[in-house]
Amino acid sequence: MPTKSFGMTDENVNRSFYEVDELSHRVAAFLDTLHFGEGDTILMMLPNSSWYPIIFLGGALIGCCMSGINPESSTDEIRYYAKKCGADAVLCEPQHVSKLKAIFTADKILLLSTSDVSKEYPQSPAIPRDLPELNAKTIKKLSEFSVLFDDVLLMPFSSGTGDSPRCVLLTHRNFSAATTMLKRALFDKLLPETRRKTIAILPFYHVSGFWALLYCLLEGCHTIIMKSFHPIPMLEMIEKYEVDTLNVVPSIIQFLCRIDTGRFNLSSLKIVLCGSNSLGKELCKTFLDRFPSVHHLIQGYGMTEAVVLSHISPLGLPDEKHLGSCGKLIQGFEAMLKDESGRVVDGPYKSGELYIKSPSIMLGYLNYEGEDVIVDGWYRTGMFRISAEICKEKTGE
Repeated sequence: MPTKSFGMTDENVNRSFYEVDELSHRVAAFLDTLHFGEGDTILMMLPNSSWYPIIFLGGALIGCCMSGINPESSTDEIRYYAKKCGADAVLCEPQHVSKLKAIFTADKILLLSTSDVSKEYPQSPAIPRDLPELNAKTIKKLSEFSVLFDDVLLMPFSSGTGDSPRCVLLTHRNFSAATTMLKRALFDKLLPETRRKTIAILPFYHVSGFWALLYCLLEGCHTIIMKSFHPIPMLEMIEKYEVDTLNVVPSIIQFLCRIDTGRFNLSSLKIVLCGSNSLGKELCKTFLDRFPSVHHLIQGYGMTEAVVLSHISPLGLPDEKHLGSCGKLIQGFEAMLKDESGRVVDGPYKSGELYIKSPSIMLGYLNYEGEDVIVDGWYRTGMFRISAEICKEKTGE
């Protein structure tokens, strides 16, 4: 049941879990009145905000898919993304409408606006301006929508190892599987140690940042949302809200190792999760020396095509030997390396293409004409790695 404790704080506005639930249903009703539903796709061109997950959840309630892109994308980039994901409409802030007029008709440009600016575009429906109030009739209609486990839920873009971004089809099953595996492998052990407070820094149009936000909502954590990354405000938020957990990328770790943090009380910070790229041993050492309050520095390896992570490092602080390691295969994944002739690599320290298998692996790419990337249930990552014990395991046990 939704509660009245805070799930998100966005530009000093607190949103309770109850409010998130109610607004999500109002968004679902709003999209339904615009005749969006099962199989339709909305391109979300928004910065981080509490409205991002609310709109996503509203769409999910009626079987409507979302695909996110950088709001600063150029007109040509938007045209590419819209065609690739088959967008039926786009959702943006008013200042970006000029980039969209050549791609979408006015009634297919949905606005996120809480000001009178949206009145300049009367043909464009606006959130929250046009959200209907919930009533018994609306609630009954929403309850009649049927969403299946293998329906597509989210369509993020991934460059993978290709030249152009590919539209990844992630289902409810993929998301549920990834969530279950990471909950069991990591968060069931971590959360009891925390005050359940974190900052959402990574952009929500990337699935890693967005999945983390959704998981925090699921677990009852309080997320402070940054519209975009700014170093000093982030440090101020850590101190103000006594944040204990950060989900970051190496560039943010590098910044934290360079900046003078002495005027901030960052002692609440206990857990740091880092993905996207390896930190490296020296950077790990420097960071841990500068932040002695950190008890867990956890690195992971993953990809959009697997929702989030396939490998994570153990809890605690890595020893000298394993500094910079992305860890072990998560239980629920299988992995193998194949050489150029297609033979499975057997034995340590040999090179091969990484294949992974899991119920979290995507359905496939939309509108993709390249060679098959999923063969007999195995996803060909296109990434070449050196074999070690980590690559021979079937699970992280």
